[in-house]
Amino acid sequence: MLSFLTNIWRNKRGNAAIEMALIMPILTMILAGITELGYVFYQASALERGLRTGATYASRAELPLTADVRTTTANLVRTASMEGTLAMTAENWEEDGAELDITVVDRDVGSVTISVIRLEARVPFSPLVDALWDLVGIETEFIEVSHEQASIAL
Repeated sequence: MLSFLTNIWRNKRGNAAIEMALIMPILTMILAGITELGYVFYQASALERGLRTGATYASRAELPLTADVRTTTANLVRTASMEGTLAMTAENWEEDGAELDITVVDRDVGSVTISVIRLEARVPFSPLVDALWDLVGIETEFIEVSHEQASIAL
């Protein structure tokens, strides 16, 4: 019996499979985490791109911004179309808690006062795998992005 156990202990066949079985869950979690983090950056980038487009449009309009300009700006931010007929640029714009604030702020730059269009978006974040965020203990609430553009309206 002792020689049988010694033979099993010295036998090296299958070591790679056992090591792979031990390491695979860790590698899978790392890969899932990298994928989720990339998805966060993707959603934030889509929001930023929409805000940039809307701020560029609003910065060329006469001040104070009219309701039509605000509506068109919101459509550009959400759908990248002036009419708001295309698909949403970022997910969850239609979810509860999604907000878009358009404000005009005067800033003093030396002896000149300029008007700055400020767009702030707050959109619920939807992770690819909810359980992963729960496992790590991170609350996934909202993605918040802002963009400012100096008004160039004459």
